[in-house]
Amino acid sequence: MLLSGGCECNPALVAPLPGTSYRFVSTSSTSIQSQSAHRSTAELFELVIQADSPDCPDVSLRHADGDFHTGDLFQEVLPGFYLFRGRDDDWIKSENSLRCDTKAIEDNARTVCGTLIAECVVVGTGRPSPVMFIEPGVEMNHDKLKKEIFRKVRPFHSRRYLHEQITSPDMIVVVPKSTLPRTATKGNIRRKAVEEAFKTQIDGIFARAR
Repeated sequence: MLLSGGCECNPALVAPLPGTSYRFVSTSSTSIQSQSAHRSTAELFELVIQADSPDCPDVSLRHADGDFHTGDLFQEVLPGFYLFRGRDDDWIKSENSLRCDTKAIEDNARTVCGTLIAECVVVGTGRPSPVMFIEPGVEMNHDKLKKEIFRKVRPFHSRRYLHEQITSPDMIVVVPKSTLPRTATKGNIRRKAVEEAFKTQIDGIFARAR
């Protein structure tokens, strides 16, 4: 749907294919981590395929406005050129109404923690900061494991806004393997289901943090 390589300064940027009818709808201003690792504020846009576009999916899949809302989010880096910022499902809205990129936190944890983590998911909708649930990849005392994971992810989080940070080992929860709710088809962890299943535990974490 989108063509890459059209911008010589950054091949990662994409633009709509000629002959298509798309619009990029603002979701709201949200804090993100720029590629240069400095704090910045940018606006995210959802890609919407309009009804008159030749590649618009069947009407049964469209939104009430007649267009197809992809759920894919982008940042407009240059006029008409966009950087993919993940799926709308990968972002949660914090207590202060700012959005937090959970996928970026999860990807960093998997990268820097290696075999310590078998699987992880970040939750925290309506909370002051995110909480990360871990299924361990090694046999280790849970308190020691949380401290080691926090030590490894701390450099990444120190560059993020406070509402996007894992602020202490207490914000990391270790659960047995295969505990986190998953989809029946692909086996993906269901973020909302995790928040619901562990609500009492999450409530306790923030009660102790006050």
